[in-house]
Amino acid sequence: MNKNNITEIANKVGKFIIIGFIIEVVFLAFINNSLVNFLHSHGPLSKSDPIEIDTLVRSSQHTLSLIIIALFIFKVNFKDMFFNKNQIYKLSLKARIKLTILFMSIMLFSTLISSFIIEYYSEHILDIPMSETTKKLSIFVIFIVPIIEEIIYRGIFLEQLKSIGYLFSIIVSSIYFAAMHGVGFFHSFVIGMILGFAYILTGNIKWSIIMHFIYNLIITLIEDLFLPLFPKMSYATLKLIIGIILFLVFLILSMGDEEIKKFHQKVNIKNIKYKIKEDKKKYITFVDEPKVTIFIVGGIIIHLIPFFIAWSMR
Repeated sequence: MNKNNITEIANKVGKFIIIGFIIEVVFLAFINNSLVNFLHSHGPLSKSDPIEIDTLVRSSQHTLSLIIIALFIFKVNFKDMFFNKNQIYKLSLKARIKLTILFMSIMLFSTLISSFIIEYYSEHILDIPMSETTKKLSIFVIFIVPIIEEIIYRGIFLEQLKSIGYLFSIIVSSIYFAAMHGVGFFHSFVIGMILGFAYILTGNIKWSIIMHFIYNLIITLIEDLFLPLFPKMSYATLKLIIGIILFLVFLILSMGDEEIKKFHQKVNIKNIKYKIKEDKKKYITFVDEPKVTIFIVGGIIIHLIPFFIAWSMR
């Protein structure tokens, strides 16, 4: 792909991001609080409400507006998104199950770093309690979020970048996915890489939706089931233990598995590093697009402002 093609794609992607950001700002400034207060007046969801309602309202608004914007900017094929069978690497069902177990452990390990950042940000910068998960929010997080987010970030956003390069599209879409998750950037980037990888391999979002669903289910079970059962254990400790168990299960199941071995020979850190180095000019060309640059700089500033405010008030 030549430089002009990359610039054209970057222009469309940048336009999509900036319009989405503007709608988000307008919604937060003029609509969000009124809508949250209206819903809250009909009865609280939990002790941390209206934080709970705010989460539901903002998530719904953000995802739905991005889908609508995408329909005007990109060519979106929902049929291919779910049912495309053009796989770049065929894996048996057994191999997918084993890899899903491995990916779940990696996702949990990555959240350990973000957990401390999110907890500090919530309690010391936002000065609000960590929100408690309710039945309504749990249902939304487990069943609705995986479908909507996979449509936006993999089915739409990553798909627009795929023609530039498979690894390129995974990395760039993961950065955007992570940026939209704020202080949870690190683990969201890792999760985005894994889910993007699943999408590229299969050609559709079904496997990535299933993994997203399983991950959200595990996190919800830790919060709602395991923490009450083991009150002396911290949230991070439980995630570490479950992550280790899943990783050990993967190692045991994969012993002597030739399919997993061949897959690892194709996809490993060494090959990924080489491909990133090879695609260096593509990343530079993409970032040089003004709309993309504005998003990157603006995003960094917006995420750093609360930390500077908290530091200055000490």
